Amino acid sequence: MISSKKQQKNEFVVALFIVFVISTGVIYFRYLKDFDTAKVSARSTVIMEEKTGPKPNDTYVVRNFFTLTDDGKVDEALDIIVSTIGPDSNIRDAWAVGLKNMYYIKVRTLDGFQSNLWTESKHRYLLRLDVQLKDPAVPTTWQNGENVRYVTVSKIGDLWKISEINQTP
Repeated sequence: MISSKKQQKNEFVVALFIVFVISTGVIYFRYLKDFDTAKVSARSTVIMEEKTGPKPNDTYVVRNFFTLTDDGKVDEALDIIVSTIGPDSNIRDAWAVGLKNMYYIKVRTLDGFQSNLWTESKHRYLLRLDVQLKDPAVPTTWQNGENVRYVTVSKIGDLWKISEINQTP
C-alpha cells in the first residue's frame, strides 16, 4: 500500500509538471509572442521617426552647435551656420581657427532674448558659455571663463540655422 501511495504521488507530480509546461507554452504563445511583436513594432516606429521624424527645433540647433564644437567637430558645427555669416572660405576658416582653439565650451544658460520681437522664422537667445581655450594667445573673440553671446537663429525652409553670433545685443 505504501508503494501505491508513492506511485500516486509521483504520478501527481508528473501530471502537475505537464500542466505547468503546457500552461507556460500557452502563456508564451498567447501573450509573450504578441508582446515581442509589439516591441519590434515600436522599435520600427522609432527608426522611422529617426529617418523621417520632426526636424530639430531652434534651441536644439543652438545647443548642437556648441556641443559639436566641444566635441571637436568644428566643420559640422560650421554647417549649422547660414552662409551669410561666412559666405567665403576665408571667413569660415577664421571661425574654424577660433572654434578649434577651444579646449572646451559648455552652455551654462540659454534664455530667450527679446522674445517680443520674434517672428515665426527668427528667434534670439542670450547664452552664457563656459570656455577654456587651448592657447589664449590665438587671436579670437573668445576668452577663458564665462562668455556671453547673443545668438540669432533663422528658419530657412523647414530647418533652423544660426544666422548671427554676437558679443553684444
